[in-house]
Amino acid sequence: MKFIKVRENEVVKEKAVYVAIGVDLDGNKFVLDYEIRENEDIDGWRHFLNGLISRGVSRVDVIVTDDFPGLDRLISTLFPSSQHQLCLVHLARNLYRALPDGEKEKVSSHLSSLKSARNVEEGKAILESLSKVVEPYSPRRARRLLEASDLYTAFLNFPREVRHYIYTNNSSESFNSYLDGIQDDLGGYFPSLLYLETYLFVAIHRNNARWKSRPMSVIRHHSYHLRQLHAARFQVTDHESL
Repeated sequence: MKFIKVRENEVVKEKAVYVAIGVDLDGNKFVLDYEIRENEDIDGWRHFLNGLISRGVSRVDVIVTDDFPGLDRLISTLFPSSQHQLCLVHLARNLYRALPDGEKEKVSSHLSSLKSARNVEEGKAILESLSKVVEPYSPRRARRLLEASDLYTAFLNFPREVRHYIYTNNSSESFNSYLDGIQDDLGGYFPSLLYLETYLFVAIHRNNARWKSRPMSVIRHHSYHLRQLHAARFQVTDHESL
């Protein structure tokens, strides 16, 4: 989700732009859908995700998001067989803001170890250790690390070679940065909602065209293994998983 400034009735206000980017088992990446709303809230996410479902999105292996309150429960309800990974880049940013400079190296070391963990069990042990570093400065964040340990380690259920693409939603961040660039070029805000809609359409078309010409080679290379995991998760044949 990205906040974008738009002028309406001579007043510049922020709009929430919900964007979903998907990657198929052949490594093809594309924007699935977007929606502009007044703000970010759980009702907005519910409407957006139900819209994806109504358009045929199903059997999703893993959904990567930030830790917006209530989103984990919503995803587990709407996509009960899908894994949900919380973005480790967002986690790092939040912890760096909450902890003093002297503790940031410990946070960085723990997160590096988490990314290279051999399995979920090892990953959860690292999170438990990290929670002890965080607890004196932010008890709430320390508790959340333990409560959401399954969500921070979901990427470890996938082949090591593709985990880098799963533990962060960098694709969305890249798309958001593209929108930031357009907004800056326009003077810091979009002149109207129509302008925003138009530039979103163009941005999606350009990014989809660029991504189509450059599939994610690592995903494609490991597609056989990923298809086997997909078939086992959703109890389908390889042919049905296409």
